[in-house]
Amino acid sequence: MAGITRKRTCLVYDDLMTRHLQGSTSGCEEAPKRLTAIYHHLEETGLIEQCLLVTSRDASREELAYVHSERYVALMHLEPAAFETEVESRKHRTRKVHPAPGRIPSDIWATLGTQPSILRAAGSLLNVVDTVLDDTALNGFAIIRPPGHHAHPDYPAGFCFANNVAIAAKHAVAQHGLKRVLIVDWDIHHGDGSQDAFYEDPRVCYISLHRGEFKFYPEGTEKFASSTGAGAGSGYNINIPWQQGGMTDGDYITAFLRLVMPVAYEFAPELVLVSCGFDAALGDPLGGCCVTEVGYGIMTRMLMTLAGGKVVLALEGGYKLEMISKCAGSVVRALLGHEPEINLVPLAPSLAGLMDIKSALDAQRSIPNSPWKSLKFYDGNSVDYDATFSTVQTPGNLPNKESVDSLVADLDSLSAK
Repeated sequence: MAGITRKRTCLVYDDLMTRHLQGSTSGCEEAPKRLTAIYHHLEETGLIEQCLLVTSRDASREELAYVHSERYVALMHLEPAAFETEVESRKHRTRKVHPAPGRIPSDIWATLGTQPSILRAAGSLLNVVDTVLDDTALNGFAIIRPPGHHAHPDYPAGFCFANNVAIAAKHAVAQHGLKRVLIVDWDIHHGDGSQDAFYEDPRVCYISLHRGEFKFYPEGTEKFASSTGAGAGSGYNINIPWQQGGMTDGDYITAFLRLVMPVAYEFAPELVLVSCGFDAALGDPLGGCCVTEVGYGIMTRMLMTLAGGKVVLALEGGYKLEMISKCAGSVVRALLGHEPEINLVPLAPSLAGLMDIKSALDAQRSIPNSPWKSLKFYDGNSVDYDATFSTVQTPGNLPNKESVDSLVADLDSLSAK
């Protein structure tokens, strides 16, 4: 792309996406200030000026149709006022994870700014992907909303309308001819829409780390480790469901070392897409976990060893403004190649985390003709659980809100020194 200065990291942001409001509800966590808080933090820390700012754009009907049905694409391309009216008229009055055909779950709201934001979020991520795959930048970060990974082919769900990352993966395959795309989803909620999009597709390997209790959103069994893909996609869907809250940097990094990265190296992706939710972060009101900005930076650096460094992160969830701003700063610093932050907390996994990782490994190893030779000789029984367990928190002693707030304050005071 002649005439464009090549920078290591590209970034997209557009104020238009702050016009999507959550209807008349008060206190809904998926709010416009999530975007502005992150962008202002990156400005204040001087990270924005180090990035190539990519032009935002709307997704076309054809691009939305990579993932979504013709009827649902038609809905998303209504005029804003008509879209708002139609969404509200189709809503279930009770929460349903899988609504009846043509209906919409009750955890979806639409206002006049919603339809333009949907198209702008999906299209802007595609511009970041194109910028990376055209070698104008090495990697990228899309500060977009509404999020996408709960959006199904036929309907929105869980604050999500268009499945931004799934559309981007399909776009990379269709328009750039890629044969292998890796999606890593570290949002605390399982990306059930993304899983559905690629469940039988071996070109896209989907790996999700999320809370897996049956009643944790999205409810049901699809998020279990036993959901490993079907047909030609058998083994290419990998769920690592935590069976409790309180998971830490140590749990996530251990999952990366034991399962995510061995599979990723063997898969050898040509592009890595990250459904980058920050709701597993310390103090998040919905996630109930304890991942720090340092942990997100470490995971980002690990993924940067794949695909020749072609890694694109797209914002999903995350609802504690100060924390998601810090986490975004950490991943952008990683993408830019800055030195890692000093780690202030131990990286030892919990016993509960080790057991959940072992369950996910066992589910993959049980697949007939599993595609992952790297997992063949894993022996989960060789772990000294007692020794590990003695140094970390237990499921019966998971942090409550007061202890999490105290830990956040301690980390802030240490960071200020």
